[in-house]
Amino acid sequence: MSVSAQPAVVVIFTNTGDVPCTLFGYPGVAGLDIHGNPETNAFRSPTIIEGGVQSGEPPTVVIADGGHASALIGGTANPVEPATACPAPYIGFLVTPPGTTTSTEVRGQFPSCAGLAVTPVVPGTAGGVFS
Repeated sequence: MSVSAQPAVVVIFTNTGDVPCTLFGYPGVAGLDIHGNPETNAFRSPTIIEGGVQSGEPPTVVIADGGHASALIGGTANPVEPATACPAPYIGFLVTPPGTTTSTEVRGQFPSCAGLAVTPVVPGTAGGVFS
């Protein structure tokens, strides 16, 4: 996770089947409050400060058996006026791969002062991090 004005975390999708699968678009992401309940849904953004899809268009990602794809979840580290402090961090996320309806809970504290953003799924495990 980054400690910039926009914290981010990479979400990795792994094909555990024995045939290739295809993902296209944005995963569903909901931030979980301190009780583990969905509090906010991430808005879709082709990029966040750390990365995403430079072309702005989500790619079609074919994941070989045992292969990976990924996306970035981003937040904000600074309060948005008129707030002077940030709320408690999310305790995790519910993540739903594009084109599916089954969510997986991912635990880990994630700070964000003003909601969440998610980038499209890209090949590999880096989430389309810009270098």
